[in-house]
Amino acid sequence: MDKIIKIGIATPFSKSIGGVEIFNKQLSEILIDSGFRVEILSIDDEVETLEVKKSIVYKILGYDYIWRKKYKQDLHKYDLIICNGEYGFMIKHKNAIQVYHGSAFGYYINISNNLNFVSKLKLLINVIKTYFASKNKFVIAVSNNAKYYLNLSRIKVDKIMPNSARPEFKNLHKKRNGRVLFVGVPSVFKGLNILFEICKLGLDVDCISPTPVHNPLTWIGRIEKSEELNEVYNNYSCMILPSMYEGMSLALLEAMATGLPIITTDVGFYEEIVKECPLFVVNRQDKSAVELAVDFVNRIKLVTENFEHYSKLSENIYIEKYGYDK
Repeated sequence: MDKIIKIGIATPFSKSIGGVEIFNKQLSEILIDSGFRVEILSIDDEVETLEVKKSIVYKILGYDYIWRKKYKQDLHKYDLIICNGEYGFMIKHKNAIQVYHGSAFGYYINISNNLNFVSKLKLLINVIKTYFASKNKFVIAVSNNAKYYLNLSRIKVDKIMPNSARPEFKNLHKKRNGRVLFVGVPSVFKGLNILFEICKLGLDVDCISPTPVHNPLTWIGRIEKSEELNEVYNNYSCMILPSMYEGMSLALLEAMATGLPIITTDVGFYEEIVKECPLFVVNRQDKSAVELAVDFVNRIKLVTENFEHYSKLSENIYIEKYGYDK
């Protein structure tokens, strides 16, 4: 009888609804369907004891330290370990794949001006951990943009493997409401100041986020179920992401799969998008928040006035480049 290959996916969390967690879930389903035995190795249920919190090692390494303490004795049980981001740091295995959903160096380059000293230091530590996490592993990046910043930090990328939306995200061909949607954590790194400026220019922006947002933005809730989120995407006429940095936005992929036109800053997988539709990508270079907001508003108006054309274009780009069966 042939041996069943056992795979462990190393990641901090598995119960959240972020892009990394969804990527891991999809990957595990595909591997299980292919006959592999898969376990997601997370620390969801771990309690940070007072002893751990006082540890200098924990203060430097964070969740990596907790993960390592939990699993270091069990790694030999797996034929292959798939590591996510800096959580490949301190993991030594003869068969290891390192997946980068973005780049700590990319974050540092793009957002460090908005951070205090302590936050900059923590991010620099992540840059170092990310570098050492790649050692003696096969390295995968989720986009050309992620690969670019990884290369800048001297990490060789062996393969690009784009993310994909789950198959339940699809165009229901419903009448749209003419409104604009934002999906993500409401923070300065996601372009919160630009969202505010867009509202000042007279456009309403509805938000799906883990926590409530402040006026003038409108919070429509935290939506976790794919079926419900698919219904919401199918109600809107444009989705925007004025982010400062992304590896590869899963929310944008989900939106495109439903035929929802997108407008994003030049982050994540924008290089692939701009070739197909320059209108979908806003260049951030040397622009203030107000200037970026004006650019977004002008593009939103063009998209909503020609919705059928840009809806079909958005959906086709997704199907041809990022569809679940690719």
